[in-house]
Amino acid sequence: MPRRPRFNGALRLLVYLLDVGEASFSRIRNDTRMKYETVARAVEILKEVGFIEERIDDKPPYPRLVKLTDKGKKAAELIREFLKLAGEL
Repeated sequence: MPRRPRFNGALRLLVYLLDVGEASFSRIRNDTRMKYETVARAVEILKEVGFIEERIDDKPPYPRLVKLTDKGKKAAELIREFLKLAGEL
C-alpha cells in the first residue's frame, strides 16, 4: 500500500477552523491531536499571511482564540477540496 502524504499543521488548522469557527489553542490541540508547538507555529504562519486573526478571550482563563479571516476562509475552502482529491478527507 503506498504511503499517504502528510500535510503540515497550517493546512490542517485552516480546514479545522473552517469547520469550527473560532477555537482556543487547547480545543485545537484536543480536537486535532497536534502538539502545542505545531499549533503555535501554524498560527504564526497563518497570521503572517493574513489567513487568521487572534484575540485573547476576556473571560478567565483568558485563552488565545483564533479564527479565519475572509481571505483565510477562501484559502481553507480550496485546501479542503485539495485534501478531498488527495484522499486525506
